[in-house]
Amino acid sequence: MRIKNYVYSHAINAFIIGHLGMSVEVFCELYNFKQGTLSSWVTREREVADLPVSFLYALSLAAGEPMDQVYNRLCVYEEEYKNYRKLASKKKKKYLDTE
Repeated sequence: MRIKNYVYSHAINAFIIGHLGMSVEVFCELYNFKQGTLSSWVTREREVADLPVSFLYALSLAAGEPMDQVYNRLCVYEEEYKNYRKLASKKKKKYLDTE
């Protein structure tokens, strides 16, 4: 998994940066998305299941893969991200409890 080569990130960023190997800015320019929209999805931790089909289609075109493969990969990234967040939250709580 490429996601482990850098900081765990939201599934959108993990796919675009890690899998496609391009910046979010370049992806947005190429596929006519507003960078602020993607940024708000990441900030608000939007679920993969709630992403618009047009976005999944654009990721599919960029990756040269069928949409179902893109969706499944995003789901894997999302699960890893959630597990990381859960672990980080537990460590933070443990640290706060010891003070």
